[in-house]
Amino acid sequence: PYNIKAGALIVVGYFIGIFTLIQFGPWSDSTIFFLATAIFAALLFDNRVDRIMIVISTITLFSVSILDISGFNIIYGENLPPLNSYDWLTYIVDYVVLAIASVWAINQLKIEFKTVSEQLRSTLTFVSNDRTELEQRVEERTANLIKKTDQLRAASFIARKTAETQDLYSLLNSVTELIADQFGYYHS
Repeated sequence: PYNIKAGALIVVGYFIGIFTLIQFGPWSDSTIFFLATAIFAALLFDNRVDRIMIVISTITLFSVSILDISGFNIIYGENLPPLNSYDWLTYIVDYVVLAIASVWAINQLKIEFKTVSEQLRSTLTFVSNDRTELEQRVEERTANLIKKTDQLRAASFIARKTAETQDLYSLLNSVTELIADQFGYYHS
């Protein structure tokens, strides 16, 4: 399912971020991985998940910094300069600012896409309804034209037949029968 695939992507990115943070300290690409998890959460899920990922990543960074400052030597990289609390604080604040700005921008973009999508859907519905209405009008007008053409054809036929007849009684009988036949009247 979609949620499992998207969630796996976010979890893998988060754990790669933890691994690089512990291996190489704050100079590594761990911020990029944590930031990527927050961005993917914003793109793939609703607002709640991206905020949760920012909080989890921030807590992770804060926890690793506390452990490092306390002397637990959680960072395994060799030849890394020692870190003080100011370095960690700068690192964490940089991450939080970038993450919040990125997620906010993505959420604004998602809102704008939703608005444009709704407008497009509304326009498409309007055009579809308008097209259907135009097709109905064309069919009605075509039917009216066919009816008028048939009536003109019948009138022309009646005129030809009446021109051939010389006797008044035969003429009236012929016209009456032709009108009833050609125009489909029951009586005339």
